[in-house]
Amino acid sequence: MQITSYFIWLELKENFLKNIFFELKDFVKKNNYENILQVEEWKNFHITLYYLIKNLENIEEIKNFIKNLKLEEEIFLDDLKYFYRENKEFIWYFSIKSKNNFFKVNEILNKKFKKYSAEDNKLDFIPHITIFRIKNYEKFLKIKNKLENFIKNRIFEKNINSKKIFLYKVDSTKSPEVQEKICS
Repeated sequence: MQITSYFIWLELKENFLKNIFFELKDFVKKNNYENILQVEEWKNFHITLYYLIKNLENIEEIKNFIKNLKLEEEIFLDDLKYFYRENKEFIWYFSIKSKNNFFKVNEILNKKFKKYSAEDNKLDFIPHITIFRIKNYEKFLKIKNKLENFIKNRIFEKNINSKKIFLYKVDSTKSPEVQEKICS
């Protein structure tokens, strides 16, 4: 594994999200949409709290710090939203319904690990769960409404917070991206 970055993420209760993932994966396969979008792996459903560069001087300091980091609030799926690249939808994600503690935790991590901050931290912090990435935008536009209805019908009112925060290493040179847990 070639480490391209690290990030700190909040793990989610997988059993609820796993059902959505398998239904979506089946839907994509049955409709031959694999060349149009890349569904996120269910075991990678998470909420990123902070991005870190690939060259960490003291990984033990980070491991020890996140062991004591807490995010106890209830978290619910809110709506289906999109990140854009060049004015086109690029990533679809679930927005999150919760209090502002995500922003507090992100701010704490930014103060503590600013020297390790990755470029992605310069973007607005938007707590979310990535669902899929679009591979072919023109073909995607033809199935967008069907896909949107399918996904929106699966949003539920269950707390998905596992209250577990982890450090992950990432290899972005692979497709799909490889994410491997280091510690909790």
